[in-house]
Amino acid sequence: MRVLIVDDERGVLSTLRRALGRHGFETLLCESGAEALEQLAALSPESLPQVVLSDNRMPGMDGVTLLSHIRARWPTIQRVLITAYADLDALERAINEAGIYRFLNKPWEHVNLLGTVRSAIEQWEAVEENRRLLQALEDYNRRLEEAVAVRTQQLREEQRLWEQTFDAIADPLMVIDEDDRIQRSNWALRSHLGLEQDPVGQRCHELRASSRFALPRSQAGPCAGCPAAHTRSTGEPAEAELTGEAGTLVVRTFWLGRLTVCAYRDVTREREAARQLALADRLAAIGQLAGGVAHEINNPLSGVLAISQLILRDLQTGTLDMVELKELLREIESASLRCKRIVDHLLRFSRQAQRDEVRPVGLNALVQEALPLLEHQYALRGVRIVCTLDPHLPDVLGSPAQLMQVLLTLLSNAFDATQQQRRDGEIQILTQAADGKVMLRVRDQGTGIDERSLPQLFLPFFSTKPEGRGTGLGLAVSYGIVTDHGGKLEVHNLAGGGAEFVVTLPALVEG
Repeated sequence: MRVLIVDDERGVLSTLRRALGRHGFETLLCESGAEALEQLAALSPESLPQVVLSDNRMPGMDGVTLLSHIRARWPTIQRVLITAYADLDALERAINEAGIYRFLNKPWEHVNLLGTVRSAIEQWEAVEENRRLLQALEDYNRRLEEAVAVRTQQLREEQRLWEQTFDAIADPLMVIDEDDRIQRSNWALRSHLGLEQDPVGQRCHELRASSRFALPRSQAGPCAGCPAAHTRSTGEPAEAELTGEAGTLVVRTFWLGRLTVCAYRDVTREREAARQLALADRLAAIGQLAGGVAHEINNPLSGVLAISQLILRDLQTGTLDMVELKELLREIESASLRCKRIVDHLLRFSRQAQRDEVRPVGLNALVQEALPLLEHQYALRGVRIVCTLDPHLPDVLGSPAQLMQVLLTLLSNAFDATQQQRRDGEIQILTQAADGKVMLRVRDQGTGIDERSLPQLFLPFFSTKPEGRGTGLGLAVSYGIVTDHGGKLEVHNLAGGGAEFVVTLPALVEG
């Protein structure tokens, strides 16, 4: 605790020094105001006194003037004026100009002196603490403002980067609110809809209705089948395929707080390419069946020709009786009906291949239609087809021709695998239903599929068959067909040898 005492009488200085020194105060003594200011100026900030006791009437510079200078240069030092006169003008100046803390009258009492000095030091500590707190607060505010400025700049840069990234995405994108009004769109969407200005604030389905990519709309207004309503109600991503006069779009929606992100992808060319691949594979299947059918028909036709020649010869010689004639005609009829059934099955598949209509389909019925086309020619090569069909199997919704194409592809692969492995064997066809799903299983007795080939099995043009035997499109096309029907096509090797292909499709819900 340091106190500066200023008085032009050395006796007063000595008395005050002894009185305060006994109580642990360090004192600095000056005999004039000028000397006091000079000594204060020479001290470091850490060495400055907390309190100045100054007499008022001194030669040269009075106490009020001295304390006024101290207030201006060192405002935290507490100022106490010592006076022996009741000078009202000096007191008024001391309060207004010097901002003194206390007055101390001469002669002073020792208790008053100590109380005044201690109180002044407590006041200095409070003022100093407030100053430090204020300085700390100002420093904190300054750092906070700097941090806010830096963060604001970062946010601006991040926003600019996000906007540039959003606009750089090649697929059309937009963000809509709960009223289907566009809150944000990228350049690709504006180009997609043929817009020259930012469509913010406009309803998405109204803009689309006036563009070349117009889509069928529901009675409520939005595009029919749009998945945005599902995402908005559940918060889950959704996807739908919407087709208009200009082509087919895949729409994906994502939840973003109160907003919904809609991403569009034009798959018109992809769907056309997939349709062409499916058609090519289907024609290949028809050609393969036709080759088998030609062989199947050749045998009964040879019998019909031989019996006809026999009848003609016996009629010429007159050795044919009516009983024998009837028996031979029945054999001709049976062979002809067999040829008709085979041709009818082939024609039915060929006609279905041209329509691709979607309707309820029974997988058991598809298996029964495929058997006459394949069963006999497979048997000639030592491979039999064994069916285990669920009699209560529900229907699925799909294209009969496309699903028949999948079945024929799986059977053809199973036949090739089984025949290469052994002279005689069997192909198993199983159908079953569980948990709202319908499953078709095709098992062969081949060597199975190499583990390295399994991940690539459904890629276009990938084939494990020797060169010249297959294009590698069959399984890729079948995978696409099953996926388009909302199902899955899976394959795994069997423990005892061979492989199993499993087609899983959603069961058709009645009503």
